[in-house]
Amino acid sequence: MVDAVPAMIGDHWDADECEHGLLDFKETPDTAGDPGKNARKRFHELPAETAVCFADSEGGAVVVGVGDRASDRGTALRGVPPKYSAEEVGNTSGKPGMQAPPTRPASRSRARSATRAARKRGGRGWTRRVMVETMERMIDIAPDIRLWAEESGDRTAPPLLLIMGANASGLAWPEPFVEALGRHHRVIRYDHRDTGRSTEIFGERPYAITDLAGDAVAVLDALEVDRAHVVGMSMGGMLTQLLLLDHPDRVLTATFIGTTPLGGIPFEAPGFPPGFLALWEEMGAARDREAEIDWRVRHWELLHNDPGDGTGIPFDPEEFRRLEERIIAHSGRHRGPTAHAAAATDGLDRGPELAAVTVPALVIDAPNDPLAGSARAHALAGALGNARPVTIPGMGHALPGAVLPRLAELILGHTSRPEERGR
Repeated sequence: MVDAVPAMIGDHWDADECEHGLLDFKETPDTAGDPGKNARKRFHELPAETAVCFADSEGGAVVVGVGDRASDRGTALRGVPPKYSAEEVGNTSGKPGMQAPPTRPASRSRARSATRAARKRGGRGWTRRVMVETMERMIDIAPDIRLWAEESGDRTAPPLLLIMGANASGLAWPEPFVEALGRHHRVIRYDHRDTGRSTEIFGERPYAITDLAGDAVAVLDALEVDRAHVVGMSMGGMLTQLLLLDHPDRVLTATFIGTTPLGGIPFEAPGFPPGFLALWEEMGAARDREAEIDWRVRHWELLHNDPGDGTGIPFDPEEFRRLEERIIAHSGRHRGPTAHAAAATDGLDRGPELAAVTVPALVIDAPNDPLAGSARAHALAGALGNARPVTIPGMGHALPGAVLPRLAELILGHTSRPEERGR
């Protein structure tokens, strides 16, 4: 055992300096499914002279709190200081059975000094936010159907469910975007059936698009989420409309990106460009890995739709090549999914019902979107009972890095509006 050394939140130590045993994240009956809660419970059990470390990305350690079992003043760790992201703080997975790095003895006086400093910053003891590492799990929604799901961000914050478009894995949500939302939300994303790591079932048992809306509810149920902010892109936005109609009590707010309203809403908009129709005829064709990635990047380029006249956002093929390489690595196969293009569309002609929706909705107007541009965005906003459209100039039917800061800003502003904080 090393001698007690004064420790302050944010100190950086060598990993081998952190002793005093391991902090266990294993589940207990009162913390099952919530490693963050279990960690907080364990911090309260640590002696007052114990600093809590997490490994950093460079093999060192960051002091993120000081245990104080003997104190009645609440100086036990409440979470990670805001200036440290989950990536900076640790590389533990937070999965049941995993262990955090060791802890190190610390001075009671320095622990109290750190607490006073935290209080001067406006908090009570340590900050109340708890940032945890990404957690992945498989969710059984039927005896023969499993969906891959991921949770990240602040586990103590309001949940936010991301629903991607047709034939798209949950990993199509860009990482910087997920991380930005995760600073204020418990972010949940998942793979639809027949995408990513989820079960491929359509060939054996065809289903309808409406069944995918039921999958979104099943994900919330499995994660014990009563209500969530929901962000849907493209087909994911259509599924979000169905959630608003059939499960309005489960949706705190709704955000729509690149979304057409459900059927029955009149509007005038141009048809799909001919280049898409030709490319879609090749969807699902047998190709080697590199040829498949090339096809997907070309598809993204058409969706991105930079007209080259200064009104759009320049397309970076390498950005989307990296995205598709990650998705293929995640999926374990390069064959492109096609099931949703063949899924039945029964039950989608419910647009007029949207007028009765009172859940606050944000509709992103992407003027350069070749599939769901301004006309469709404004038609959707007009059809919903409580919606506002906001334009992101130059945006198409894609999520390039150039639009992510503004998009995240709009969504976070929407989910934190005064009327939402009391919901």
